[in-house]
Amino acid sequence: MKVLKIILIIVVILAAVYVFLPGSSHVERSVMINSQPEKVYTVVNNMHRFNDWSPWAKIDPNTQYEFEGPESGEGAKMSWTSDHNEVGNGSQWIEKSVPNKEVVTMLTFDEGDPAKAKFLLEPTDEGTKVTWAFDAELTGFMKIIGLGMDGFLGPMYEEGLNNLKNLVENMPDDMETTDEWPEEEWPEEEENVVEN
Repeated sequence: MKVLKIILIIVVILAAVYVFLPGSSHVERSVMINSQPEKVYTVVNNMHRFNDWSPWAKIDPNTQYEFEGPESGEGAKMSWTSDHNEVGNGSQWIEKSVPNKEVVTMLTFDEGDPAKAKFLLEPTDEGTKVTWAFDAELTGFMKIIGLGMDGFLGPMYEEGLNNLKNLVENMPDDMETTDEWPEEEWPEEEENVVEN
């Protein structure tokens, strides 16, 4: 009987803790890029260029990619399939684009509930402050995972933003958009691509 009481107390405590766990998660990181917002925008607004700076692209070179819709802007979509547990299966598409200011994407992983990520571009005297933010609503077991979301996702966002910074700052100074950059000068894209 004493053991049952102890188990009951533990269950009640865990239930109480669960109730007060946050129901959402927010992660964001920023970087200063020495370039105008127009250049940054044309990169982050293009699904076909995501893997040129994404921190996840290098984890599994065998990831299969599929693109749908326009190459850039609202409706552009990229899906991926991977056996690697850090990559998995999912989709990302651009839901909203505000030229040179903001790009909002939606993400799903293994057919789970969608999460939102966005890029905010703020012109400064030094160039462009780029903020990459992630927001997700959490239910069930995901509430517990949400406690460590910043520690897991934050460093990946930092790496990605530094990759983006290096990419954009090495674009020719007289080029206004990535469309003007000759294809052969881009970093090599993944070969495992299916176009729809």
